[in-house]
Amino acid sequence: PYSALIPTTNPEELIKTYGKIGLGAYYMSSFDFSLEKRNQFQEYFLNNTRLKIPVAFVQEALHSGTAYGTIFPMPCAMSSTFDPDLIRRVHEIIGLEARIGGADRSFSPNINIYSDPRFGRYQEGWGEDPFLTSTMAVAAVTGLQGNTTQGYYNFTDNVISVSKHCCAYGANRAGQDGSAADVSERTLREIYFKPFQAVIKAGVGGIMPSHNEISVNGLPSHGNHWLLTEVLRNEWGFTGVFSSDYGDIAGLAGYHLTPTNEGAAVLSVTAGVDMDLGASAFPSLVQAVNSGKVSMQTIDRAAGYSLYSKFAGGNFDHPFADTSRTKILDNPVHRNLARLVSEQSIVLLKNTNNVLPLDISSIKSIALIGPNSNSTESQIGGYTNEGARVITPLETIQNFAKSNSVSFKYAQGCNIMNNDASLIPEAVSIASASDVAIVIVGDNQATCQEAWGGRSGDRTSLDLPGGQLDLIEAILQTGTKTIIVLINGRPATFGHNNTLLEKIPALLVAWRPGEEGGSAISNVIFGSAVPSGKLISSWPWSVGQIGGPSQPYYVKYRQYDGRTYTFEPHIPLFPFGFGLSYTTFRYSNLKINPTTIPTNGIVTISVTVQNVGQRTGAEVVQLYVSDVIASVVRYKKQLFGFKKVTLNPSQSQIVSFDVRASDLAFYDSYMNLIVEPGEFNCFVGGDSSADLQGSFFVASNKVTEISENLIL
Repeated sequence: PYSALIPTTNPEELIKTYGKIGLGAYYMSSFDFSLEKRNQFQEYFLNNTRLKIPVAFVQEALHSGTAYGTIFPMPCAMSSTFDPDLIRRVHEIIGLEARIGGADRSFSPNINIYSDPRFGRYQEGWGEDPFLTSTMAVAAVTGLQGNTTQGYYNFTDNVISVSKHCCAYGANRAGQDGSAADVSERTLREIYFKPFQAVIKAGVGGIMPSHNEISVNGLPSHGNHWLLTEVLRNEWGFTGVFSSDYGDIAGLAGYHLTPTNEGAAVLSVTAGVDMDLGASAFPSLVQAVNSGKVSMQTIDRAAGYSLYSKFAGGNFDHPFADTSRTKILDNPVHRNLARLVSEQSIVLLKNTNNVLPLDISSIKSIALIGPNSNSTESQIGGYTNEGARVITPLETIQNFAKSNSVSFKYAQGCNIMNNDASLIPEAVSIASASDVAIVIVGDNQATCQEAWGGRSGDRTSLDLPGGQLDLIEAILQTGTKTIIVLINGRPATFGHNNTLLEKIPALLVAWRPGEEGGSAISNVIFGSAVPSGKLISSWPWSVGQIGGPSQPYYVKYRQYDGRTYTFEPHIPLFPFGFGLSYTTFRYSNLKINPTTIPTNGIVTISVTVQNVGQRTGAEVVQLYVSDVIASVVRYKKQLFGFKKVTLNPSQSQIVSFDVRASDLAFYDSYMNLIVEPGEFNCFVGGDSSADLQGSFFVASNKVTEISENLIL
């Protein structure tokens, strides 16, 4: 079967090993692997192997398609735009640049549900909500793959998407990478399966299983026949390729399921995996076939899906990369889109007395402070194909100050990785002498990344690491007008009881804003761009709230709903979907038509949204629905729709949502998917605390069982 290899800067070593039998795929993470070398590599395998099957070439392409290509914001930022059309356009460019860079498939998007911000890979995902994640996942996959014709993809401008990691990887215990997902089949189907069902229906070309064990049947995903074959293949009709994650087939031995690589390979290929990333175990399948431990029918199945993906992705028709198109990479149009996405992803969490935007005409001096003011590494984030020029806030804010004849000073202020306070006095000095202090803090890759190869990125605290809390406190004590900007991969807290947050007049979250992050941050601070980003998960008060009665926001009803915590509130710092603007929006005139629908009907919910402020701005209108009385315990509130609208001052617009009765389906106590008659409440507003409320009814004299395909 199809084996993929981690690259070496000397591909000749791979030719020595696989030059006669063939190579399934080459994992293109090497900076030194030029297009010319790629084509020479391909030519060798086409001319010298027995079957002359071309090699596939893989890029991660999480938020950039290739080395020297455009570096877009990370998915946690992209999702904050709540704009799937924009995200599709981004992934069209990522797919194009990946193809130009020599790849024909991508190990992206990462479409897990991430509700625990302690997890270092939070930044790679689209948030805690299954509806939002599913919507963004389809947008990303559609952008990467383009339009397919009879199962074949555009061979010149797109790549196959291998979406990951199925399933419940984000449900790991205590936010620790690779730990078990202790979830029921009900929770899998209601929450964690949703994005994967959505992309399979959208025609995704590949799926990567997750690292972890799923407790529903006690097996890791890479050896889970129920998950891969019974559910994804047989129940959902997935026809793409299953690619393992790196080393995870041999890693089955770490679960004490088998003592040998051969046993791991047999378990995994029998479960349904077609490709061994890292070639850690599948080479032993030759011996397993010869000894009768695995059938040739199973081998043919894996090889068949692998070969089909090569035909569909153009490997046979277009095996060589076009070396004439590299000038397209990171061109001005692509960079402008990266800046636009970054601007629209920035979330304004606090703006006391309308401190922002800053009026440059009233400012004589600016102090820029903080370890992330000039950190390209923190700004672009992980799984990045580097090489493009990265513009930091230090560059843009300094240039803006200079062009407006404003005095400018910069100080790092502190470190992220230690509590050394020696840099704070300089920062205090320049802040004290300035009209405004812009403090850019957050985290970095060392504190927020995939835990792999002996490194960690998971945390037990959400407090800003290192000396950053002390730095913020010291700057606030100067009395200078202070703006805090977070460049971060996860929500952050601000010390004991978040008392420091109460003192901060303005707080912006820029996430991992990509190569144009500096431009976007500067534009939002000084008002040429208006923030419209929304939170993709509840922002917890502390780590103690994670998994509690308010985080994630779609918790279920409980008998004693009024219980709280001692010393801390039971509500988050900021709710899911929250984000301020430089203007104000008013919701009114909620209409529901009809108010009663049959089990195959559709209800239309509309609301009037008006910009009652002084600036043009964009608002994400959000619809939430709850089942009032049900035969099993249901969620108190779930996102059912969102639309982003841009309104001029005084302008209003009617925003409508259609909800099918089948959208209200749930699993009964016997795990049958049903539409149950009854009353449903709907809530419309700018975040999950929306209180403009109405209700409608599903009317029937019986419960209606439906197909899974009707709910997507």
